Amino acid sequence: MRRIIYRSVLPLRKGRLAGEEGMTLLEVVVSLVILAVGLLAVAGMQTISTRVDANAFKFTTAATFADGGIVQLANLSYTDPKLNPGGPNVDPACPPPVQGVVYTCQYSVVDNTPIAGVKTITYTVSWDNGAHSVSLVDSVGNELL
Repeated sequence: MRRIIYRSVLPLRKGRLAGEEGMTLLEVVVSLVILAVGLLAVAGMQTISTRVDANAFKFTTAATFADGGIVQLANLSYTDPKLNPGGPNVDPACPPPVQGVVYTCQYSVVDNTPIAGVKTITYTVSWDNGAHSVSLVDSVGNELL
């Protein structure tokens, strides 16, 4: 009589059969933890990006208002009463709030700066109760020069 010995065709390797496919539960948990950390990092960057984008919009809006205001003042005659030395003067032409942000427009005029017969205008637009501001500077010369 012959004796039959059963042997595994696939030898054992590190607790598994050599042809066995798949992942262990520990490998799945580790990969899920790594994925969760990555997703949290992306979510954090998204919130920072949104905040930076909102600040950039406010800054660009203020710069646009300042540019428009200083161009209007620079196009005035040298003797216009709006260009009398002093300030800060509140500009009544400051645009209304944009997306809930209130902007304040002010300008000041300095006579004979940098030379005689020239007025230097500094136009400032601020928001968030003066916490942030944009200032532009231009000059108006006497037509008689």
